[in-house]
Amino acid sequence: MNARALNLLGLALVGIVGVGFLILTPRLVELDIVLELTIYMIMAILALSLALIWGYGGILCFGQSAFFGLGAYTYAIAMFNIGESTVPLLLAIALPAAFAALLGYFMFYGRISDGSCSIASIPPPARNSISARRGLVVSTAFRESRR
Repeated sequence: MNARALNLLGLALVGIVGVGFLILTPRLVELDIVLELTIYMIMAILALSLALIWGYGGILCFGQSAFFGLGAYTYAIAMFNIGESTVPLLLAIALPAAFAALLGYFMFYGRISDGSCSIASIPPPARNSISARRGLVVSTAFRESRR
């Protein structure tokens, strides 16, 4: 077998084990263990996305956790208000994507430099608290990038 066939075989085996895990776990273990495993899987997705962006791409994106948290918060609020999980899941995907598109529009079409781009991707509450502590105004970084 060549390397591509082995990669596809491994991917298929991981998929089969994952689907089996999703189907059998709620039937075989108690609810509190299922909830803990759900949290572990969510954090594993966050860790894998960070490994992909930072490890392979070499891009340290401070806003990644903000978008992750925005999706989680959107899902939680929508789940309490709507009740079923399909619409909250779609909202949890759409709202962070729209916010990222809006932020990306201002970052890339505003001709922001590389350093200012990473500063702009820091979640806004953290950026404001950092600026307040240092006595800086965040907008000066954006003004300097346009010179």
